[in-house]
Amino acid sequence: MHMKRGIIIILLMYLPICLADNIVISEVLFWANNTDAGGEFVELYNPTEYPVNISGWLIATESSDTDAEIPEGTLLLPHQYYLIADTGWDENKDDAGWPSADYEETISLFNSDSGVALVADDVVIDATGWGDPNSIEDNKYEGTPHPIIIKGNSIERRPGLEDETGGNGQDTDDNSADFLERSPEPQNSDSFEIPFVYDPAHVGNFTIEFTVIGSGPEFLLVEVEDDSDAEGVQVLPFPGEEREVEVNATMQYNGVEGLVVQARFMNLTHNLSLDWHNDTLGLFTGSVSLPYHASGNRSIIFTAVGRENASYQVWVGVMEVAALLLDSPGTSFESEPGQEHILWGDDDVGTADKPTLKNIGNVPLDMKVKGAEFSNGDVDLPPETCGYNLNMSQVFMPLSSSWQTLDAGLESSHTVPLSVQLRIPDDASSGAYLGSLLIAGAAS
Repeated sequence: MHMKRGIIIILLMYLPICLADNIVISEVLFWANNTDAGGEFVELYNPTEYPVNISGWLIATESSDTDAEIPEGTLLLPHQYYLIADTGWDENKDDAGWPSADYEETISLFNSDSGVALVADDVVIDATGWGDPNSIEDNKYEGTPHPIIIKGNSIERRPGLEDETGGNGQDTDDNSADFLERSPEPQNSDSFEIPFVYDPAHVGNFTIEFTVIGSGPEFLLVEVEDDSDAEGVQVLPFPGEEREVEVNATMQYNGVEGLVVQARFMNLTHNLSLDWHNDTLGLFTGSVSLPYHASGNRSIIFTAVGRENASYQVWVGVMEVAALLLDSPGTSFESEPGQEHILWGDDDVGTADKPTLKNIGNVPLDMKVKGAEFSNGDVDLPPETCGYNLNMSQVFMPLSSSWQTLDAGLESSHTVPLSVQLRIPDDASSGAYLGSLLIAGAAS
């Protein structure tokens, strides 16, 4: 009997909440009505659930690979925009009602057959192009560039999948599919409300303790980088990586030679540097290291050692961060009707052929899972064609088109294998099928 033969492709997907390099270019105005000199802009958007430090990232254009450089100390919060405009933006922008830019620098965007890229440490994070791809540098667009538009319009990224904040997060790596032509609507870092709810139960009180002995140095003011407008000091860990939290101390210096000022945090001591001083005052600056798995209330102990010692204590609340990492982009294979295929996961992050989930936040995570139909363009197979588990067992739960919640209780820094089973229906038609499994972490 002749067997029908086809190709089945399944993509493992997860909500974009954990990779530090998925800031996107969300809107570009490259052909302004009034003037291109001072009227162009590039808008960025953070679709993730964690802040990203974009200091020193570059805007690369056909004119220059370093057309603009984002200033140091620039932190893009979750679902926040960042507006980069040509020098003279407020005087030359097409609409006086548009917001001011977060940063201005002379940029040159061509009106046709061109593109722009966002680059960090020589790595292209995102790229957007318009016009003929044969006339655009390879690293200045993704997939197929967006078609040429009319003067005065912009191209804007479409909203992401189930993005409750309404941000511009769709990213299929195809500019023609991800962007649409529209009347410009630039947004800056003030154009959103941070999706964070302050809960006093999760942070501590701000207390200060200091001791001065004799005529030695004295702490006049201690400052710690603060990520919340709430009372006290709260700091936000970076998912999956260590964060440097800036601190500084203003001292009654009194000309003490060889004065050493230190900050001790989480059993590590950091020396601060003398940034400025006169005969009576001195400013010491530096940072302390905050690991991503830290949580709860923590104290920073500042000490100064001179003729006499002085100390100063600051309590900080480490804010909760829920973040999940999936190390596999997906899988593809050929099959025949009636066959079963299993992709086994493991506990080793980095083996892309064996999917692994890792909690890179500081709170325990449960899982939310859903799937989409498998389609070859003509025929759709239900999500239940695919099953999954997180325990390497022979029991697989069928996917559903609605979210399913799993009580995983995955602790910070811990991993769990993600295994996938696919059963090809006996009557499946030939063709290449594409489907997806979406998985997100939710605080337990």
